[in-house]
Amino acid sequence: MIPLGFFSVCLQAAELKKTVSYYKTLGFIPVGDDAPGLRESLQFGSQTLTFMSFLQDNLINLRGADIHQLKLRMNQVGIPITVFENLESEERLMLDDEGNPLPDNECGSFSIGDPDGHEIFFNTHREEREPFEKAIRVSSSTALETPWAEHVSRDLNYCLKISDLTACQRFYETLGLTVVRRGETASVYTPAHFGNAQFMFQLRLGVPKNVVVQLTRNKIDAERLDALGMEPVDCPGIAWRGHDPDGRSLEIRSDTDEVT
Repeated sequence: MIPLGFFSVCLQAAELKKTVSYYKTLGFIPVGDDAPGLRESLQFGSQTLTFMSFLQDNLINLRGADIHQLKLRMNQVGIPITVFENLESEERLMLDDEGNPLPDNECGSFSIGDPDGHEIFFNTHREEREPFEKAIRVSSSTALETPWAEHVSRDLNYCLKISDLTACQRFYETLGLTVVRRGETASVYTPAHFGNAQFMFQLRLGVPKNVVVQLTRNKIDAERLDALGMEPVDCPGIAWRGHDPDGRSLEIRSDTDEVT
């Protein structure tokens, strides 16, 4: 599979102000170009989550790749493509009468779903193509002999709940991603040569379509976690557990716990 794009996580927030306040209390800080009342991006450590009031569900967003080539490749490997009917006003895959991309048109969008219905949304504007292509070019000479993800320390981990780990592994490997299984979980990440377009998330057996936001505790004190409705738990690798204002599962690891 060709490179998929810059990775980001977009989370549905019905009451955006309340959700943003909750995550700020956890230590997240505003970052990026936001749209008041519609979208706000918050950073925790080196990772960022974007909360959106208009989303119907949580999704993974990939931007910057060649939309036309991606669409063609999805068709070749048999992955169905979905288009949001409520975004008909957006500029999409502009084609001529013979079905070929029009010159200089490099923006468009489409979605695919993994075996458990988690949405992956591809959306590229013209100005995003050059930075993405530069990112994957400059890394080709510095690829690691071992998977880069083995050396990554993550303050924030995004996990998809799935019903069939083998089926999901096949799906994400079809996209050209690396999947490393560890018991009832798996890490999904890009090959090393994708450079600054690297990303990683997890799969975990559980109720499909649910997601988990997992944080390393760092300087989050117990009093603050208690005030947010989090509860201490006796669970390997997890110190606190609860739900954010939108009902997503939230887990807190201690500083010394490894991602599992």
